[in-house]
Amino acid sequence: MPTVHVQGGFRIVINTHDHAPAHVHVWYQGDEAVIAILDEIKVRRRDRGFDRRLLTRALQIVYENKDYLLERWGEIHE
Repeated sequence: MPTVHVQGGFRIVINTHDHAPAHVHVWYQGDEAVIAILDEIKVRRRDRGFDRRLLTRALQIVYENKDYLLERWGEIHE
């Protein structure tokens, strides 16, 4: 899974052999959240270590970079 963005300790990756709908895997200190990035940004799955504060920050980072992340998703899954 290539890392496509790093910010504030969060690492955002897109799996090259993943499935639609477009989503990213957000890692923070060994814990993962999967966040959909289509019409609305929403959590699809998260590890227990991803508390509400971290999840809020992860969602904010994905929202701020949505266009870029969708562009990368398209490039990786062409």
